[in-house]
Amino acid sequence: MMKHIVFLTGAGISAESGLSTFRGKDGLWTKDNEYLASLECLEREPQRFLDFYNKRREQLATVEPNRAHQIIAEMEQYYKVSIITQNVDNLHERVGSTHILHLHGELTKVCASGDRYNEKYVKEYPLTTPIKVGDLADDESQLRPYIVTFGENVTNLLDAVNIVKQADVFVVIGTSLVVYPASLLLDYVPRRAKRFIIDPNEVLSFEELGYSHIRSKASDGMEELFEIIDQMDIMGELDDCSYNGHQVSDSIAHSVDIWQMTDAIRTVVEANHYSAWDIRQTSSGFRVELNERLSDDASCLLCGQFPLIADYEGEGSHGTIFSLYS
Repeated sequence: MMKHIVFLTGAGISAESGLSTFRGKDGLWTKDNEYLASLECLEREPQRFLDFYNKRREQLATVEPNRAHQIIAEMEQYYKVSIITQNVDNLHERVGSTHILHLHGELTKVCASGDRYNEKYVKEYPLTTPIKVGDLADDESQLRPYIVTFGENVTNLLDAVNIVKQADVFVVIGTSLVVYPASLLLDYVPRRAKRFIIDPNEVLSFEELGYSHIRSKASDGMEELFEIIDQMDIMGELDDCSYNGHQVSDSIAHSVDIWQMTDAIRTVVEANHYSAWDIRQTSSGFRVELNERLSDDASCLLCGQFPLIADYEGEGSHGTIFSLYS
């Protein structure tokens, strides 16, 4: 059986191509840029929002994939390769990688502001053509980049979880994973999977979780990883449904998922300095009630960080209520 290598990539892999990271040293992250990349800015100052992304789109048109992107693509000749990326560029696509899941959207595409999650309004759009106020999508709402902004949901997180669960080898490259909800994916790596992180900096927390640390930049690290995997005896059969050597029934696996998702939801709540009074499973997903009553703006911001699609339901007996569903 062909072994399955899952890569979780972030801005560090594209930095060698000349694209700025968002939260890294000398990156794009500032309080002002966080506002420009937010749903609030799109609603209040749409042209500033569009200009911020027009500059990023224009820059993407000037850069090329690097050796790290190329090696990942070449590995498809020998292994099943899946890429889950936090990046909004198309550098993985340009070198021929075929199984790519973008968590945060794609700069090469546009969508409708009025129906953000409707795939029928998503289409390719030239990087060098600026998007302007007054440019309309097919539903007659403002055209906008197909990007997950601050304040919006990561809608394909469950798809990413399902990919991670299938990994024989799991590789983190170019991301510090300080951003929710992508960091929650680490909880779903199978115990039997070989784990690697490629990062030039010290990453003690990963080493404590059993990751082999290749302390190099992305391109050099991928050269080394390719040699390591080539030498590893990973060609034997592994039962994708095993757990500590025992078969896992669907009911037990489902209960593990519920526990992990509940823990993930609580982690997001606490990371925003709130507390959950109640988290319970419902027929369509989960119901979350906080101990605090939040403003509409705060509720909208929190909605965008949950690991499932979230709707703000209003106030309960203890605090603000959210409904989460896949």
